[in-house]
Amino acid sequence: MFIRDYGLGCLGGAWGIHDLDAAQFFLDTDDTTPIEIEGRALYYEDVRDVPYSWTVEQKYASGPTVIHMDLVTAKARAKQFELGGMASVVTGTKGWIWVSRQGVRTEPESLAKIVIGANEKRVLFSDDHLRNFIDAIRKKQPPISPIGAAVHAETMCQQSDIAMRLRRKLRWDPKAERFINDEHANRMLSRAIRTPWSYTI
Repeated sequence: MFIRDYGLGCLGGAWGIHDLDAAQFFLDTDDTTPIEIEGRALYYEDVRDVPYSWTVEQKYASGPTVIHMDLVTAKARAKQFELGGMASVVTGTKGWIWVSRQGVRTEPESLAKIVIGANEKRVLFSDDHLRNFIDAIRKKQPPISPIGAAVHAETMCQQSDIAMRLRRKLRWDPKAERFINDEHANRMLSRAIRTPWSYTI
């Protein structure tokens, strides 16, 4: 988990991907990724080579910005994170919504009481992800977390890592899945493979 060859620590698959997946879902951007990425991080100074503290801003072509932070930084920056552990906070013109494994809180509280209309967008419900996955296979129905959405959330983690390591703002082409005019950053999307192994991107 703490060695970059295998993971990105809490920035990526350990925790971060879950919050970024939720942010993608809230913004209805599961089919794309941000186009601008900029961040800063503090890294462990021992055998671990992943960040323990970070703030990354990722802007979408449609306008919204996702700010991804470690929990200590988040608690210092936004009061909502005092409500519990890792979470996603959506801030809008009428208030905010805090979503985590511990539940949902809103400000004002009335946001949680809004009734969803018959023709408004609804979400899939699952309180048993293993069953949902098996049902998706057996019944050929969409899972609560489609693979494309998961890939895009993981792409956001990788974008974050590369931008922080390079210490500069990066621009991304979501269609080509490449950084724009930055071959150094693009080289960091994969690593050299020893012969006789190879792969095609």
